Amino acid sequence: MLEEIGFTVDAVGGQTYSLKEFPDIFAEEEAQDIFVSLLDGLSEEKVKDKKNKLLATVACKTAIKAGQPLSTTKMNYLVEELRKTSNPSLCPHGRPITLKIDRTSIEKGLKRSSKLD
Repeated sequence: MLEEIGFTVDAVGGQTYSLKEFPDIFAEEEAQDIFVSLLDGLSEEKVKDKKNKLLATVACKTAIKAGQPLSTTKMNYLVEELRKTSNPSLCPHGRPITLKIDRTSIEKGLKRSSKLD
């Protein structure tokens, strides 16, 4: 399963493993941290659940973080790719990533009326 998402690991002995290769979207230290967190979180799950959790974890760990500056081109690309997914309103772990806010709530928050000023 790890190899399917780009990690190559060699068993050294006992519970010791050597991380040989990792997806190039990670820096080396980041790859090590993600690899360890993947192993920690997968102790007693079914194989299918493990694979889904691995993919969701990698997706979240590689996600753009709040406050990270992006070009307009990158933002447009990400929105278009999001629209292609089966459920664009949720992250891989099922948390919402979009919110619907009606006009009245926005105007109220901005202390405006719905009448034209």
